[in-house]
Amino acid sequence: RAEGGGWEVEWDDESVLNQHALSLGCRVMWVGGVGCAVDPDEEEGLAQLLLGGYSCLPVFLPAALTDRFYHGFCRSYLRPVFHNRMRLPDSGNPFCEEDWRGGSA
Repeated sequence: RAEGGGWEVEWDDESVLNQHALSLGCRVMWVGGVGCAVDPDEEEGLAQLLLGGYSCLPVFLPAALTDRFYHGFCRSYLRPVFHNRMRLPDSGNPFCEEDWRGGSA
């Protein structure tokens, strides 16, 4: 949040993903959460700022669903798949339908 209201947005130039995307020969559209709570009345304005200035399409989810999605679905299922560490659900890491639903919201 910017002082006095509104939003202050900047790229994380140190991010490996940003460095890779900026070197691609095509347009990249980022889609995902913004990493902070946003009042529903401000979502449209922030979405326009991010889309127009940064080619980002924010997804605004309730805090509980964001937590289930990130800490449940992403960390337990997507991250291992994208890092070639496939782990099948077992008693230590059972499949959780609520986490999956968070990832498909």
